[in-house]
Formats: sequence, structure tokens, C-alpha cells
Amino acid sequence: MWGEVLLLCLSGSLYPIALAAILAYLGGPTPLRNAVAFMAGGALVCAVTGVGIAIAVKKLGLTAVKHPTPSAVVDIVLGAGVLVFSGILYLRYRKVSAADPPHVVAEPTAAEREPVLWKALVAGLLVYAPMLSYFASIKIVASHTSGVATAAAIVVCIVVTLLVVEIPIVLILVAGDRAQPVLERLSTLLARYAKPTLLVLGAAAGGYLIGKGLFAL
Repeated sequence: MWGEVLLLCLSGSLYPIALAAILAYLGGPTPLRNAVAFMAGGALVCAVTGVGIAIAVKKLGLTAVKHPTPSAVVDIVLGAGVLVFSGILYLRYRKVSAADPPHVVAEPTAAEREPVLWKALVAGLLVYAPMLSYFASIKIVASHTSGVATAAAIVVCIVVTLLVVEIPIVLILVAGDRAQPVLERLSTLLARYAKPTLLVLGAAAGGYLIGKGLFAL
């Protein structure tokens, strides 16, 4: 179980939009405060949705043991959703990169320099709300654990899902300004490999869930 759960969470953690957002916050005003607020928003929405999914799975019995066909259908739907979501993100990146002309960056206004903690929190909520691979991992956890074990497993899933946000924050906390070259390198890699990463991870996670569901029907 744990190998399956962690792989799904890891596939969701390599999230180009979240990485771009956290790098932007760490390069802006009050970087750590806004970055932590963004991470808190992501953790909050993952916690709420994770608990909700776990309760629904247990109450409705959506496990391969109790109700194999509905459980398989849920896996297929989640897998198809992952594929569609990844395709939408890929097309969005492609459209933006093709239409984005060279431009001059203007100096930020006084208002833009003000701390925007609530905006960072909301951004984290919105970015991490549609994490379908995370939803699939929670479904598996809820099917094989109960009580405290389920709660602990949800916490582990959240930590793994937010790795792409947590690692840059830890780098800044530990190394300070010395971490900036590493973050800049991450930004460069993001611009170069975001689209193929979306396709590979989306195809892998989505195909796995669809195959798992079809096999269980």
C-alpha cells in the first residue's frame, strides 16, 4: 500500500505551478512570510479534502473489498481526471510561452511592496485544490487504515505532496541568500522541463489509476 500511496503523492508533488509560485514568493517582498502562507494554504486544503475523502470512503464503503465495482469506477474517473488536468495545464503553458513577448519589468508600486499574506494563503488553497493524484492516494489510505493510523497517513501524504514547496523554504531557512543560486537554477529547469514533466507525470499517474480501475472491474 505505502509504495503505491507515496508514488502517487510524489507524482502530484512535482507540480510546476506550485514551484513557480513558491519561487516567485521567495524572490519577492517578505519572502518567508508569504512562502509559508502559501504553503499553509496548500496544507489546509489538502487536510480538509483528505479528511473529507477518507470519511466518504469509509462511510460509503468505496473499497475494493466491500464494493469493488464502485471503487474501480472511482479509480477510473480519478485517472481520467489526472490525464485531462495535465493536458489542460500543458496546453496552458504552451499558449503562454508562445504568446509571451519580451517585456520590460516595471518597478513595483508601494502597494505591491506591502505584505500580502492573505493573497498567498488563498493562492495556496487554489493551487492545491485540484490534486487528483493526492485524492487517489487518500482513497487508498482510507481503504487500508482506520482511526489514528488514517490521520497519521494523511499527514504523511500532505508532507510528501507539498515537497516542491517545502524544499525551497527549507533551503532559504538553512542557507539564506546562499540558496538563491539553487533557486534560480530550479527556476531555469522549470522553464525548460515544465511541459514534458506535466505530460510524463500526468500520463503515468492517470494511466496507472485507469489501468488499476479497469483491472478491478
